[in-house]
Amino acid sequence: MKFNVKKFAAGVAAAMLCAVPAFAAKPLEGQKLKMAVSPTFPPFEFERLDEQGNARIVGYDIDMVDAIAAELGFTYELVHTNFKGLMGELASHRVDFVVSGMSPTEERKKTVDFSVPYYYCQTSIIQHKGTNIKTVADLKGKKIAASFGTQYADFAEAAGAVVAAMDSSTYSMQELLAGRADGVVQDAASASIRVKQHPELEYFVLPQDELDKVQGGNVSDCFAAVFPKGSKLEPLFTEQIEKMQADGTMKAIYEKWIGPWPYDAKPLQGKHYKLAINATFAPFEFAQVNDKGESVITGFDIDVLDAIAAELGFTYEIKDMNFSGLIGELHSGRADFVISGLSDTEERRKSVDFSVPYYFCKTAIISPVAAPVKTMAEMKGKKIATVFGTEYAKVVEASGSIPTLLDNSTMVTQELLNGRVDGAVMDASQAKTKCEQNEGYVYHVIPNEDLESAHYVSGAYSIAFQKGSELIPLFNAQIEKMFAGGRMNELIVKWMGEEFVK
Repeated sequence: MKFNVKKFAAGVAAAMLCAVPAFAAKPLEGQKLKMAVSPTFPPFEFERLDEQGNARIVGYDIDMVDAIAAELGFTYELVHTNFKGLMGELASHRVDFVVSGMSPTEERKKTVDFSVPYYYCQTSIIQHKGTNIKTVADLKGKKIAASFGTQYADFAEAAGAVVAAMDSSTYSMQELLAGRADGVVQDAASASIRVKQHPELEYFVLPQDELDKVQGGNVSDCFAAVFPKGSKLEPLFTEQIEKMQADGTMKAIYEKWIGPWPYDAKPLQGKHYKLAINATFAPFEFAQVNDKGESVITGFDIDVLDAIAAELGFTYEIKDMNFSGLIGELHSGRADFVISGLSDTEERRKSVDFSVPYYFCKTAIISPVAAPVKTMAEMKGKKIATVFGTEYAKVVEASGSIPTLLDNSTMVTQELLNGRVDGAVMDASQAKTKCEQNEGYVYHVIPNEDLESAHYVSGAYSIAFQKGSELIPLFNAQIEKMFAGGRMNELIVKWMGEEFVK
């Protein structure tokens, strides 16, 4: 079975929300919560008789919540309802959360909050053998059963099927078995359980690229826990889900209920993306002639991205442009991500999202050895150059200097070398490279107390993405993995030197 490329990455961000020291009490110790569930969706939640003959709700989702409860210290009771009633239970505050194969659709996000995904789906069609519904186009005009209120029912209708919206997936299956429906649309993991129970049935996974083309029937490819808007439970659950993905707990649950863990495969295998970059920022990104006489873009950021691409399986192409145009390129959808010495600022977050930091900066000023400028106080009244639209521009403007704001760092350096400015503000690692390339210049790291007076502190560089990009958790996982395994520090030493390792 071919799995969707958007999978859990091995490892997750180490910086967990609401992290609690090992010696502290469990954050929800002694609390009893209520969870709404629709237990007609094997293997995620369904009823099964225990050894005493009592019906118990079991499944993937239950095991996951049990593990979370053990870590956070709470107990919980299950509120059994139809799938269409889950959101009502939450909205009325009769339950504290929902875990029941629920997808974080844009419409649902208007009224509730979701955790990070805990399971990535594939949409499938169950049918009697020989029915031959294998593509989205094959659904048109067919009688298709799906659970009322689910993304599957909405999708089938958008695909042109005659939809029978049932109260549960069990009733949907009864429609199929009774011959009143040509097929049932639901998750492939559930479909695999159904066909084992009914050998006369088979299922096909619907191609994701076909799903994505159905207007108005976009099928989310993941399940997440659901909470009332602003619930303090969400970050706690998110932390535990990420921890379970990292330590193998989620893998064990998956293999117990579904089968072999598929996420060891590269999650973005075969995908191709567009990178926007300003390649005038050595040692982070700059053009260099290779041994074939070709101009290629290289540098620390490129090495970081190449390492991430190798782990996730994607390829990418580069669009080189002015720094001031990078966010616009991303916001307009003409680029999938930007890695170009970009800081995560409040203003930028209004239009794009960011990864966790991959490099922690120091800010420096480069100036002639014969007339060094070492602090912001010494910048006052002098002509100081930097790149327009960067955080460094704030430092220059706050220093009382005469700013020269240019499109890229190459132009900034030329202004300095031609004697048209007294100094240039840039990242310290870049300043070091410039001084090594140009005799007679020196750089000084600007003291943090100076930077604080400008309401700016040397921060960090992050990768920028389109709002809500599903690439972010995958990239975050790889960045944290590179820090944990020492690879990031190796690249920092390669391009900047040991003094720039945090």
